[in-house]
Amino acid sequence: MASHRIVLRGPWKYRWLVRDGQQADSSALGRVQEQTGTVKLPADWRSLFGDVSGTVELRRKFNWPNRLPPEEDVSIAFDGVGGNASVNLNGMTLGTIDEQTGPVRFGVTRLLRSHNEVCVDLSFDALAAGDQIGGLWAPVAIEIG
Repeated sequence: MASHRIVLRGPWKYRWLVRDGQQADSSALGRVQEQTGTVKLPADWRSLFGDVSGTVELRRKFNWPNRLPPEEDVSIAFDGVGGNASVNLNGMTLGTIDEQTGPVRFGVTRLLRSHNEVCVDLSFDALAAGDQIGGLWAPVAIEIG
């Protein structure tokens, strides 16, 4: 159990990588949503992007936790993910998450810098998912301890 938890709420920057089966830089995409922007997380996919399916890159910066003793372990926790995600921190791959994975924690103690950025490439098929919730619908947090 973490002794301290910092929730990474919005704003998160997003950028479409693939939308409704087309590369996000295609002029055929129209103006369903902006190519890039910011969103406040946690939130479900449909409240952010409607019934649009695709892959979106989500990025959030954070600083080194203040006064972190060297013996403390740090993890990034994903409490609820709908869809398939690949996660990296400062350009280093941490792993993948899918709907069946459940809550996930990635140990990041040795990867932390004074300024950090977590990046999640999240794919969700809003039409095929039915009532399934998508997105980063529960908190993403830094856990210390």
